[in-house]
Amino acid sequence: GGAIIVWSLLQPSPGKIEVPPPTDIAPTTEIKLPPNIPREYTELSPENQRAVEGYYNSALVAAEKAQWEDALWNLKKLRELISYYKQSQELYESYTKRFKEKQLEETQKRAAKTEQADLARYLQEGTDYLSEGNFDLAADAFNQAITIDPTNGLAKKGLRAAEYKVRDVGQLPPE
Repeated sequence: GGAIIVWSLLQPSPGKIEVPPPTDIAPTTEIKLPPNIPREYTELSPENQRAVEGYYNSALVAAEKAQWEDALWNLKKLRELISYYKQSQELYESYTKRFKEKQLEETQKRAAKTEQADLARYLQEGTDYLSEGNFDLAADAFNQAITIDPTNGLAKKGLRAAEYKVRDVGQLPPE
């Protein structure tokens, strides 16, 4: 009888599949959905209705004064309360366009001011180099000035003065 027991211990048991023990599953985190944004003005509470009207009117007032950043801020606050209100979507797009145009215009004005400052500096440097007799540096400075303003008379005269090695543009011979 002992041989049968040994034999059965050596044989694999039929249909038994090893299943790994379950791993620790992270606890499910609760997903919080944003509160539903009311689709209609009438769904808002009375204080939110007043807030929406206030933001809308403030945006219009700011736009009349071309204060695009303020107008956009008010419309953004309005849209946090309700997605669509009167012409808020169209106004937001329009004000964004105007805001970007204003930024571009201000950037161009700053660039023009910088360019004028550079022009004045090059003209001064050129004149100083001429008076020192440093004609090569004077020519370089006047060339820089002409690059900024090709019609600048002082820059043209300064170049001629450097070419003729004259220390003062007032002493240039007539063309």
